[in-house]
Amino acid sequence: NDGYDEDDDDGYYEDDDNRYNKDDDEWDFDRFKGSYKILVVRVVDANDNSVAQSEERLYNDFFEDENNLRERYLQCSDNQLEFEPATGSDVNNGVLTIELQHNIANKDSFTVRNLVMMKIYPMIGDTIDDDMYYIMMVMPNTVDFDGAFAWSGYPSRIISLQSMVASLPMVQGHEMGHALDFSHSGKVVTGDYWEDQTKDPTCIMGYEGLLTDSGSAMCFSGSKTWYTGWYDDYHQTVKPHMQQSFQGDLVGIDDVVNGLTDPDKHTLVLRVKGPNEKDLHIMYQRQKGVIQDLEEDGDTVVVTEQARGSAQSWSRATLGEGDIYRVSRWNGGVNSLIVQVCQFIMGGSPDKAHILVYIENKSDINCKTGFTVPTPSPTQSPVPTSSPTQSPV
Repeated sequence: NDGYDEDDDDGYYEDDDNRYNKDDDEWDFDRFKGSYKILVVRVVDANDNSVAQSEERLYNDFFEDENNLRERYLQCSDNQLEFEPATGSDVNNGVLTIELQHNIANKDSFTVRNLVMMKIYPMIGDTIDDDMYYIMMVMPNTVDFDGAFAWSGYPSRIISLQSMVASLPMVQGHEMGHALDFSHSGKVVTGDYWEDQTKDPTCIMGYEGLLTDSGSAMCFSGSKTWYTGWYDDYHQTVKPHMQQSFQGDLVGIDDVVNGLTDPDKHTLVLRVKGPNEKDLHIMYQRQKGVIQDLEEDGDTVVVTEQARGSAQSWSRATLGEGDIYRVSRWNGGVNSLIVQVCQFIMGGSPDKAHILVYIENKSDINCKTGFTVPTPSPTQSPVPTSSPTQSPV
């Protein structure tokens, strides 16, 4: 049941509130794992409304070049979610050209989608009914997307893209995120909800990556990463209202993917949960490897807020060494929740961010206890001391 909100800047819609009222045990983690087929449909008509990319170019841009839909999800999931070219009659390396007899210039994208489905369903209907199958329709730029350039219902098996954005990894990955049931990831920058809802620069479900053919090496926010389930061995939950606190090391996703971490010692995403609060997710966005191209907020500890799996998420804080994020009157109490970054420990295997999470005046943990600062080896040169007039690094 795909739909469309004409006020939304990238053409996805928000369904009824029942999407947001699902308990965590109703969230479908299974859809984020496995091998799925992608059929890229190149839509043209008999009136010379066409798609700029050839079949060969679309195959390359979705499946083969250095950064694309397939590669982005393989890297971010540590090979747990794979998209492969579909096969079938007249399908060329996952791409099928469909020519419509109608003049589709200025027709709305939903009408064009329905015309395409009516034509291809008799050809490969048994195949596309499979749950392990997605269709990505690439339409001429003359098709009316009502001011948008791409859309997907969510969850959905069908994604529509204008030709001018279809080859961009950022758009491909973002719309697939909607198809997987993710909403946007935002950050308050301008104060305008509709603009800020996609401003999270650490997440594919924001729109801050490069809108180019090479795109950006980036993955998801802490909230979205939690709900993929890809790294649940590295998830922890702390419930401060139950007198729980956290003192430990966060690690970045690239070190996890490369096997430099230990789930018994390290955490990728820390969830902070209270019955009267939206969940917070805390993640160290160590900027290297699979997320080396973050435009902003790299190498910081980022606190995001998200109530449920399908809900909008918001970046609430980006913390450097020594920084504190405070939530007053946490869970309706009189004391504040504290998230504090004690220290970044770089150049290790893995790199780490040592953090604290606790209720103020209810815990005696602090940055001076509970962890060890590595001592430089005797062969290292001493680090010069900055003069008093210099600003701290």
